[in-house]
Amino acid sequence: MGGYTVRFDVDRKQVIGIIPPDAEDSKPLPNKSKAMSREDATSVYVTHRPLRLVYKLMENPATWQNSNP
Repeated sequence: MGGYTVRFDVDRKQVIGIIPPDAEDSKPLPNKSKAMSREDATSVYVTHRPLRLVYKLMENPATWQNSNP
């Protein structure tokens, strides 16, 4: 069982990559400064995938059989 290798940039004091035990190369982590805010992401999601309320009646077969002889 192998462990992960973590690449750390000492100058910036942050992790810049993680190498799984079976990988050949590391992949850089996403740049947080380029991330979208939660509010902006919510706005984009709601605009392109509007939410809708759906009611679903879940019947319990045990109670249904007892109430209908």
